[in-house]
Amino acid sequence: VSRGTINNRMARLQRDGVIVGYTVRLRPDSTPDEIRAWASIRVEGRQNAVVSALLGEPGVAALHDTNGRWDLLAELHVANLTEMSAVLERIRKVPGVSATETSIHLRTYRG
Repeated sequence: VSRGTINNRMARLQRDGVIVGYTVRLRPDSTPDEIRAWASIRVEGRQNAVVSALLGEPGVAALHDTNGRWDLLAELHVANLTEMSAVLERIRKVPGVSATETSIHLRTYRG
């Protein structure tokens, strides 16, 4: 199929709302100086308000709803430990966050 045909099909799919966006996924080792961590978060009260607050936090790269002991799992990406400390402090101050537990990413075995 020609490039023009593909471009026309892609434009039509975007126009019709079938394609709603694009994303780029980087290899985990492409940003070697970045510190990544996962913060498990317990929520008391309105979880939607906590989710909204956390989605506005620049250190939160992804936020997941989960079951079990913790209510949310936040993937954190920061430049250094000072920034990590600041992000965790802001997360702990969000109204409705009752507890957190953070694990720093050390190595990926399969990505």
